[in-house]
Amino acid sequence: MRRRIATLPLGLGNEVYIRLFGNGVASWDEDVTELTTAPSIAGGLSLGLIANTLLGEASISVAVNETGRVIGFVGLRNSVPNILE
Repeated sequence: MRRRIATLPLGLGNEVYIRLFGNGVASWDEDVTELTTAPSIAGGLSLGLIANTLLGEASISVAVNETGRVIGFVGLRNSVPNILE
């Protein structure tokens, strides 16, 4: 779920929004090559501030899992145009 909270100035991008979403992950305690062991399954909720900029989607998020562990994320997601199409 996301809600737009602001727009960016001309030349910087489009919009700023807040996003609430659920996460799930499977991880192995040792090495991913140890696929014979059962993974640790975790889930939680994240709350983030996202800006659609000219460089891509810049984000700052905080997640809390079911054990109460708090994790912060900073990221930039963009897509490279497919020049072959």
